[in-house]
Amino acid sequence: MASSAGSKIVIGGSTLHCSVVTSSSGFRDVENTHSGHSAVNYDAIIPSNMVDVSGPVDPSNTPQSCGFIPGNKVSCTVYNGTTGGTISVAGALVGNIEWTREVATDVQRFRFQLKGGTHD
Repeated sequence: MASSAGSKIVIGGSTLHCSVVTSSSGFRDVENTHSGHSAVNYDAIIPSNMVDVSGPVDPSNTPQSCGFIPGNKVSCTVYNGTTGGTISVAGALVGNIEWTREVATDVQRFRFQLKGGTHD
């Protein structure tokens, strides 16, 4: 069975280690109902991709230190643990970085999204 252990994102020469990576590929749609339709009608317009990344905070390996700066566009490669699979992301916008502090477990975590761009 493949494992997500070892998941990481490589941007330039930097590697950000992460514990959860969720990617989605979809599209933006538009409602274009007219008298020729018997119900509401939607059509796909453009691709809309997203990668959601989270992991434990390592002060020497933060999203910013690896080049993920909110508001910047980046190109990177997502490595899917021991599956050997990768996702190449080009021209994605780095969203806000969230920081979570869990008192019960004394663990700090980061989370951010890569919005748009192309995925393969």
